[in-house]
Amino acid sequence: MQTFKAVVYQGGSASLEPVKLTLDALAATQIRVRITASGVCHTDRHVLSGAIPVEPPLILGHEAVGVVEEVGSEVHVLKRGDTVVLLTNPGCGHCWYCVRGEGQNCLDAESIRGAARSRTVDGLRVPGFVGLGTFAEQIVVDQAAAVRIESSLPSEQLALVGCGVLTGAGAVLTSPVRAGSSVAVVGCGGVGLAAIQAAKAVGATTVIAVDPLESKRAAALALGATHAIDPTAENHAESVRAHTGGRGVDVAFEAVGSSATIAQTFRATRVGGTTIVLGLPTPGDPVGLDATEFVFGSKALVGSVAGGGDPRRLIPVIVGWAEDGRIDLAGMVTRRIGLEDVQEAMDAMDRGEGIRSVIVF
Repeated sequence: MQTFKAVVYQGGSASLEPVKLTLDALAATQIRVRITASGVCHTDRHVLSGAIPVEPPLILGHEAVGVVEEVGSEVHVLKRGDTVVLLTNPGCGHCWYCVRGEGQNCLDAESIRGAARSRTVDGLRVPGFVGLGTFAEQIVVDQAAAVRIESSLPSEQLALVGCGVLTGAGAVLTSPVRAGSSVAVVGCGGVGLAAIQAAKAVGATTVIAVDPLESKRAAALALGATHAIDPTAENHAESVRAHTGGRGVDVAFEAVGSSATIAQTFRATRVGGTTIVLGLPTPGDPVGLDATEFVFGSKALVGSVAGGGDPRRLIPVIVGWAEDGRIDLAGMVTRRIGLEDVQEAMDAMDRGEGIRSVIVF
C-alpha cells in the first residue's frame, strides 16, 4: 500500500501536522496529480477559525499546481506528464452555465468535486477541502478540476494562479476596467494585489490601494498602485473620492469580505460606477446600503467567484501575463515552506505577515 503525506485538519485547536494517507484507485474520469506547490490562502484559515464550517477530518489546501502522474480510462484531454492548475470551481462543460461560458457557476460542480478519495492507513475516508485538499504530496481529482498549462515559471508562482491570482486578476479581466480607468482595491492580500496588478496591466491610470497594514500598502505600491490609503486613519471612501476629483472611482474591488467594508467601498465608486465583491463574507452578514444610490447613482454592486468567468479561459491569459512580466507572481511569494511548516504559515497570516507562503514539494 503506497502512502503519502498530507496536512489534515482534525478539528478544534489541534495543531496542523502532516499525516500518512493512502489514495483510492482512479475512477474512469479521474487523474492522479503529484502536487509541486500549494499556496496557503486565507480561505484555508477560515476553516480553522470556524468561519467556514466543515466536518473533520479534512485535508486542507485548494490553491495548487502539479504534474499528472496517472489518468483514468475515460480521460482523453490530459495525459501523464502534463502540468495542471487545480480548480476550486470545476466546470462540466455541458450544463446550462458552462455552454454559456460561465464555468465558474457550473451546476455539476459539487458532483465533480465528488466524494473522499483519500484514506487513513486504517481505512477512514478523508475528504479534501472544496473537493481538492492540496496540502498533500498527491491528490486524485476529476479531470474537470484541472486545467493544463504550459509555462517555464517556477511552481511556487504558478500555484497562486489557481485561487488568489485567478480571483483578483480574473475579476479585473471580466470587469468594466479599461485603459484610463480609475480603480480602488480594498484589502491588499493576495487577491487584492493580483487585482492591482491586473488593473495596471489593462491600462488603469489611477489605482488606489486601501489596507490597514503598512506592509500591505507598501507591497501594493511596489506592484503598481498609484496611491495607498490607511482606512484606520481616514475615511477611505472620502479619500478615494479626493484622489479622483471628488467623483469616486470607475470600479472598486472589495477583497475583505466584510459587510461594513462592502458598504464603504460602494460609496467610494462614482455615479455609474461598479463595486465588485471578491472577499469571502460571513454567511448571513447583511450589507446596509442606501437604496437610492442604486437608482440615482446608477451604481452596480456585483459579486465575483473564481474571477467572474470561466477559469479555463482566464488561467491561460493570466499565466501569459506573468510570463510577459505584466503580473509579478514572484513578488507575491513571501516564503517557500514545507508541509511541516503549515501551522506557522497560518499563524503568520494571523499576524498579518507577508503575502503568500507556498508549500514547495
